[in-house]
Amino acid sequence: MVTGFLTDQCVDHTLRDAADRGFYPVCISDGCATHTEERHRNALRAFAGYCRTLTTDQALALLPQSN
Repeated sequence: MVTGFLTDQCVDHTLRDAADRGFYPVCISDGCATHTEERHRNALRAFAGYCRTLTTDQALALLPQSN
C-alpha cells in the first residue's frame, strides 16, 4: 500500500517500480496529493493498468480485524 506526496512523481515511480518487480501494489488515493487536483486525478487514472486504487476506508475494510 502506497501513500505520499507527489502523486504524479514519487508515488507514481514507487508504484511502477513495485509493478516492475512483479507486485500488484495498492495506491491509497486519499493518502496521496500533488500540486493540483487535476494532476492528482490524472495520475490516479494512469495507475489503472499496474496497481489497484483504493481509499483509506476501502483498504482498512480489507484488513483482518483484531479482537
